[in-house]
Parts: sequence; structure tokens; C-alpha cells
Amino acid sequence: MSMFKMENTEGFPTTKAEARTYEAKNIHVAVKNYVLSWDYDALVDYAVQGMYKEYMDRTRPRVYIDNLMKEFGENQ
Repeated sequence: MSMFKMENTEGFPTTKAEARTYEAKNIHVAVKNYVLSWDYDALVDYAVQGMYKEYMDRTRPRVYIDNLMKEFGENQ
């Protein structure tokens, strides 16, 4: 079980706040619920931006983008 300790950085430097601990599975659930709260257009835009960045990564082999264009490009 992974645990994450998040330090409170808000408030005055002299303010001492207790650090909270979260389980990885609970963070995963919160992130999933957050994404599910997005409207469809925002979700699609986010996915498109992420996938574009991934496919434009020059460290990946050329065949990676060739397969994308073959299956989903305009000139299929």
C-alpha cells in the first residue's frame, strides 16, 4: 500500500499544520471522480492535447506515428 504525505504550505511560515497522509488508491478514486466531473468537450480536448504531445515525441520510433496515420489519418 502506497502512502503519500502532503505538506501544508499555506499560511504563515510560523503556522504549523499537521501533514495529512493519503493512500494511493484513494488519490486514484479522487482523480477519477474529478475527471468524470468534466464536460465532454473539456475531456476530449484534454485527451487530444495529451495524445498529440505523445505522438509528436521524437524519441518514439517512426512506425508509432505511421500506424496512427494509417489507421486514423485523413487519407486512410
